[in-house]
Amino acid sequence: MVDDGDEQWRTLWKVLRRYLSNYGGRKAILRSPFFWVALFLAIGNFRLWHIDWISYCREILPSLLGFSLGTYAILFSIISSRIKRALKATENDGGIPYLDEMNATFFHFIFVQVLALILSYVREATFVFETDEFLFGGAVAETGLFLGANVFLGFLGTSLFFYSIALTVAAAMVVYRLAGIVDPQG
Repeated sequence: MVDDGDEQWRTLWKVLRRYLSNYGGRKAILRSPFFWVALFLAIGNFRLWHIDWISYCREILPSLLGFSLGTYAILFSIISSRIKRALKATENDGGIPYLDEMNATFFHFIFVQVLALILSYVREATFVFETDEFLFGGAVAETGLFLGANVFLGFLGTSLFFYSIALTVAAAMVVYRLAGIVDPQG
């Protein structure tokens, strides 16, 4: 049977909803000290908003992303089945099993890195600038709306970049907490 793609979209949204729920929802993101540190760093580094954040993203995040994916894969491959069952049976204060929380934390770490990288390429998309140059002689790029959009994308990209870096500590804390767990049957 040929899939028309609807099933893939449904699966994507289902996985993203599960991840966000296991992470604690938008509330957990907005209450996160890592989120606020990233915002304050972005606000304090407003000179990066113009274009510098793009080069930082492209220099640092691919390596961080590779390391994150490797750590994620190794971590979940070396945890024994007993420990996984124990982590699934033990819930945090929000009623989320620890295993799901750990999984969501690593997924969030990787997801934010990917968003920052994608935004860096979207922001530098030459199609918009070349179309403006061809059709309007560059006049659109000089409008307040266009300049405002550039500032907003710069702030958003800088924030995502710093958030990606800050989430390194959150992921390390997951590993640190995991290291303190004792096999319940061992």
